Amino acid sequence: MKVLLVSYSGKPLHPDNFIPDNGLAQLAGCVREAGHECVVHYLNTPRLLWELNSHAKVEADLMHKVRQVHPDVIGFKLYINGFYDSLKLAEAVKTQFPGIKLLAGGPQITYFEEKIFLVTREFDVLTTGEGERAITGILEALEGKRELSTVPNIIYLEHGVPRKTGRIYSEQLGELPDPAWDVYDKQFRDLWPIMVFTISRGCSVKCAFCTHPYIWGDRFRSRPMDAIMREVAGAKAQYGFRHFRLADSTPVPGMLERFSQAIIDKSLDIRWSGYAYARMINPSVLRLMKTAGCIFLWYGLESANEAILTSMNKKIVAGNMMEAARMTREAGITYLTSLIVGFPGETEESIEETFAFVKQMRPDSVQVTALGLVPQTPLARDPEKYGITAEANWELSLMNMRFAGMDEASTKGKGYYTSGGKPWEYWQEKATELVRRFDGENLLTQTTDDLHLMADVAGMEIREFRQRVQGCMQSGDQAGMERLIRQSWKNATAA
Repeated sequence: MKVLLVSYSGKPLHPDNFIPDNGLAQLAGCVREAGHECVVHYLNTPRLLWELNSHAKVEADLMHKVRQVHPDVIGFKLYINGFYDSLKLAEAVKTQFPGIKLLAGGPQITYFEEKIFLVTREFDVLTTGEGERAITGILEALEGKRELSTVPNIIYLEHGVPRKTGRIYSEQLGELPDPAWDVYDKQFRDLWPIMVFTISRGCSVKCAFCTHPYIWGDRFRSRPMDAIMREVAGAKAQYGFRHFRLADSTPVPGMLERFSQAIIDKSLDIRWSGYAYARMINPSVLRLMKTAGCIFLWYGLESANEAILTSMNKKIVAGNMMEAARMTREAGITYLTSLIVGFPGETEESIEETFAFVKQMRPDSVQVTALGLVPQTPLARDPEKYGITAEANWELSLMNMRFAGMDEASTKGKGYYTSGGKPWEYWQEKATELVRRFDGENLLTQTTDDLHLMADVAGMEIREFRQRVQGCMQSGDQAGMERLIRQSWKNATAA
């Protein structure tokens, strides 16, 4: 069978829209290993998102690709941003090519699962959570080799009623094939020279607001180090990548230590960033990470108030973050810390406490967001337990949201919950106000680790780079963004 994977996240809000998607490369590797052909049509490039700035042009581009590829199956990766635009694309495909089977996966499906069928019936099967075994199982079912009901991690309609199969996680990540990065071969130079990869899956912390344990499981599973090194070294040798983003939810020190040592042993000379957990870091690991090319880390503090941290189930105290900040700075690694405003228990006093703490800590950047009530989190499963009041059908309201742009602290859309008796819009304004106050303290705000990677590969100071890309994003300056990407590739391949 021939499979076409499509990714379209709508109007770009962040420059990370233009980073190659490792999830699609992983799925493509699985499809090929199962003996099928796979093509990726990645619509998230400056040219396709701005030059084709009307839905009609994007639709025409996709229809052209479908006629060119002649797929038996099309899989859409769906996000909150661009969700309804993607539904229109799926509707157009179904109308013009009724014989093609349509699948959908991605974060939007994992968040909303069978509720997706309340707003669309265009898709034949939805995949939720880890998609590698789901997509190959679906292809086997379409070939008549197994019953669809035996395929894990999927949702489909049976006599018009959604049916959800059992949820599983890949226990042996080493059994998964390598990502098929060559599916981007002709598009790489339209995208940032940054490759996203993982060394493990799973998170046992289970923060109340976080979806990661649901998506990837609550038990830590690591990839074989030889597979990780093969992917990283191959990406550098074959495509010229030198900058990498480690996307693990909660990388543990032992795995970070082994990964860093392997990078050093192979003299790979790469630069990378990733998440870090304040309670799982120490000076020796940080020094090793620095030697291995780590230039930036993202720590989630969320609040400096101990009662709120406990309610969040963060399993850290504010002092852990202060100590991690000191160790990270001494190792020569820059870092940001992220904050969530409006978690139940938040008050003016707790906001002041957090502001004073971060002001004392002086991170290289601070990111502030208003609390989001996201499906599949502990907070969403039992909102009353936490002091959240959600409106009726709040999940359908959330489907209509537009996430915040890179210069914003709040998401666009109608409020859908109250926390501590205060509406969502109130906490949005508090988050925006906190950003302004940090700006007034000359602290860099609202960046991400991948933005710092982009600045590094572009050879620019982060504030200047942020201003440049922010201008491009806000004005739709396709040529300006493409110049930055071209310069970044020139820098990467000259290193």
